[in-house]
Amino acid sequence: MATTGPVGQISLFQILQGLNIDGDITVTHGNGAPVVSAPVGSVYLDDTNGIIYVYNATSGWLSVASESYVAAQIATLNSQLTWLAPVETVDTTLTAVPTGTAGDPITVDTVSITNGETVLFTALTTDPGVYTYDETTGIFTEVATPTAGDTTYVIATGQQFTYSESSGWVLSNLTTVDELSYIRAFIGKAASGSTTPDYTSTDVVVQGSNLVTSISALDASIGPESGDALVYTTADGALRANIAALDVALQTTASNASSGFETYTGTASGVNNVSSLAITEGVIKYVVLVADTNSSLYTSVEVLALVSNASVVYTVYGQLNNEAITGFQIGVVYDTTNDTAILQVTADVVVTVYFQAKSILVN
Repeated sequence: MATTGPVGQISLFQILQGLNIDGDITVTHGNGAPVVSAPVGSVYLDDTNGIIYVYNATSGWLSVASESYVAAQIATLNSQLTWLAPVETVDTTLTAVPTGTAGDPITVDTVSITNGETVLFTALTTDPGVYTYDETTGIFTEVATPTAGDTTYVIATGQQFTYSESSGWVLSNLTTVDELSYIRAFIGKAASGSTTPDYTSTDVVVQGSNLVTSISALDASIGPESGDALVYTTADGALRANIAALDVALQTTASNASSGFETYTGTASGVNNVSSLAITEGVIKYVVLVADTNSSLYTSVEVLALVSNASVVYTVYGQLNNEAITGFQIGVVYDTTNDTAILQVTADVVVTVYFQAKSILVN
C-alpha cells in the first residue's frame, strides 16, 4: 500500500532492512563501504556517496564504475597519448634533415613529398620528429618538439610510431604475433612450439643442438688452435654478429680445411703462439708453412716434438725457403700450468702460419 513520503511525494513502498531475492541474493544499504560478506550477486548501496557495490565470488565486494569515473580514466589516457597529424612516410636511417630543391618536391624513402606534407624522421642526431616540407624553399621545418606519448600514423606503411623519452620514436602497433613470426623467420625456426634446430649438415655440429652451442662448435673446428672454442666469436654474442665473424674466418681457412691445415694470422712481429695442444706424454709432428704477410716470402718446415716429464724436446728438419724471412725461428715450448705444448714462430715481420699438428698421445 502507498505510504506518506517526503513532502509532495508519495512512496509506493519502503524497505526498511533490505531486500532478499529468492532467499539468496540481497540488496542492502548503509553508511560507508560494505564489510560483511554476502551471497554472490548481492548489491549494496553506500548512503554516504552513492557508490554501488556488487559481491563477487573471487574478490568480494567490488564497486561499480560510475560514468564520471570512466570519463576521468579516458581523460587520463588521452592526456598520455597525443595523436599528431598523419605523416606521408617515415625515415629511420637519415641522421640529418634532408634539403630539397626550391620549387620541387623531395623524395624521402621512395615517397614524393610535396608542399605542406609531413614526414617522420626517427634517426636524426638532433630533434628527431615530425617535419613539414615547404616546397617553395625546399626546407623541412619541425612541427613541434615531441613529448612522451605523441603518436602518429604513417600513411605509406600503415604503421604507428609513438615517442618515448627513453627510447625515442618506436614502432607501436606491431602485434606480438607479427613479431614472433619475424623472429622465427630470422633465426630459421621451422615451426611453433618446443622444437630443436634441424641442420642440413652435421660434420661438426650435433643435430638438434641450440644455435649458440653449434656456433661455438664451428668456431672451435676452424680456429688456429683446434679444440679451443671461441677463437673468432664472442661468448653470449649476438648470433648474427658471430655468424658474420665465422664467415670472415672461413674465407681464409676454407682453402686449407680439406687438407687438414689450419691458419694462424699474426698481428705483430715477434713471438707468435701458433698452436696449443693438451698433452702430458707423447709425440707431436707439425707440418708448417710460414708466410711473410707483407711480401711473397715463404718458409716450409717440419717439427717433431717429444713431450715427457713436464718438458719438451724437439727437432726442426726439412726446411725450405724461397727467400729467408727476417728473424725467422720456430720451436715448441711446454706450459706446465696448463699441460700444453705450444708451437711458437718468431719473426721480425708479421707472419701468417699454415700448419697441421698430428700427435701420438701416451697420456
